[in-house]
Amino acid sequence: MIHTFNDNSLLVKIKAKELVGIPVWKGNRFIDLAHAEHIGNAIEKISNLDSTVFRVVKYTDGINGNMQKYLVDGQHRQHVLKKYYEEHYLFPNNFDVLVHEKTVDSEAEAIEYFNAINNVKPQQDCDPKRMADKYIIALEKTFVKLIRFGTKRPFLSAELLRKGLEENVSMLKQSNEYVQRFITRVEGWNKKKIESYQLGLIETKEESILESCIKKGFILAFDIKLPWIKECLVF
Repeated sequence: MIHTFNDNSLLVKIKAKELVGIPVWKGNRFIDLAHAEHIGNAIEKISNLDSTVFRVVKYTDGINGNMQKYLVDGQHRQHVLKKYYEEHYLFPNNFDVLVHEKTVDSEAEAIEYFNAINNVKPQQDCDPKRMADKYIIALEKTFVKLIRFGTKRPFLSAELLRKGLEENVSMLKQSNEYVQRFITRVEGWNKKKIESYQLGLIETKEESILESCIKKGFILAFDIKLPWIKECLVF
């Protein structure tokens, strides 16, 4: 560690090959390979990437308690590094790079951080990778502490939620009114589905998980296919 900032985020020094192993945050934009190639062509030597800071979010995995890290800024530079190590695997230059690490407690917090460092205005951004953000933030505010990173049922995985929303990206309208109507429908879906299971109207072989979901009053994670997303988007 080199420095601790006022917000308790850290500036750390790690090896470039270690950085290559950090996965890109699921909410990041799709990589622009042409831009990555431009960066690669612009630097005189690979070690010149030591002068730029990469940004990472980290959180505690809800399943095993381990700290997980995701790259939120620098994926194109990371791509250049990956290509370099693929081409120079015999005698690689494993130099030091600087990483700004910030701990987050929710996907909404990761989104807020990403928007801040990229100067993004979500309501005006039509990037498919950003379209899910408003919905994730609204769902986390509605179902407090029930949507988590790296978790298991009865809690809903933030990663699984993002994947489900992105699969229906064509239906993710960005108006606040539409998002709120979606949330209202989800709340109704959650309540109705719990009542149906309690009355025995729906059979399941996962009784213990179902019991945990009902106890939490939260059944959105029970079916891992998350059918409620598409059902509640159609109106």
